[in-house]
Amino acid sequence: MKAQDIGTWNPARLWAWGVPLTCGLLALWLLVGGGQTECFLQINSWSEATGDALWANFTVLGDGAVCAVVLLMLVNRRPSLFWALSISAVGGFVLLHGLKSACAVSRPPAVLQSGAFHVIGPARHTESFPSGHSAMAFFAAALAVRMTSSRALRWTCVVLASVVALSRVVVGVHWPLDILGGAALGWCTGLAAVRLAERRSWGHQQLAERLGACLLGLASLNVFADDLGFGSLLPLQAAVGVLGLLSLSWAVRGLRAE
Repeated sequence: MKAQDIGTWNPARLWAWGVPLTCGLLALWLLVGGGQTECFLQINSWSEATGDALWANFTVLGDGAVCAVVLLMLVNRRPSLFWALSISAVGGFVLLHGLKSACAVSRPPAVLQSGAFHVIGPARHTESFPSGHSAMAFFAAALAVRMTSSRALRWTCVVLASVVALSRVVVGVHWPLDILGGAALGWCTGLAAVRLAERRSWGHQQLAERLGACLLGLASLNVFADDLGFGSLLPLQAAVGVLGLLSLSWAVRGLRAE
């Protein structure tokens, strides 16, 4: 892959270090100030003004199946990212769940009284840190940011990932430190995937295109079948599934034309 396909890597750029640095500073502020519970309750109360449906829709964008479709659509545009993305995704998954097991932090429903905050959807009680949804959202955002030179699109990706991360607090299943840790982990893992793709010529491009198309189809169908505990298929969940199938049809046409 040529560097210009996804942008020239420059470690000094704000895009490379801005997210983990911001997460680290906010985490330090919460740890030193000891205001995590108060911060959680403040963010959790946002649904009182907006309603539950908005945050339920945003939070599904960090679900594994939904994010898989988004990532595979990105790979569909840059098939040479496939192998690096696969390695980084597996490594990030192992690290994420290793941290969850090692830290063994209880989630808000296991710590706070049920009437003290609001839960949207299924309540979770264990393996709180770091937030997997936040990690997935920022993993996808990092890839998208590195694949575009548009400042507006870059900010849109970061803001959307931030909203997905914040939704985990609003729905009542994660602490603020959880989403900060997940965001930093996902962002750094996503940039590592791009770095791997830039440094190596992976080969097997045609195989990557075919595997990517097959996985995109399976992930898109799984989005429609995935019961996320909200009682029905949510609009944003359905939209991602439809976009995935449309992207699959475009990919299949491209493979037939070869």
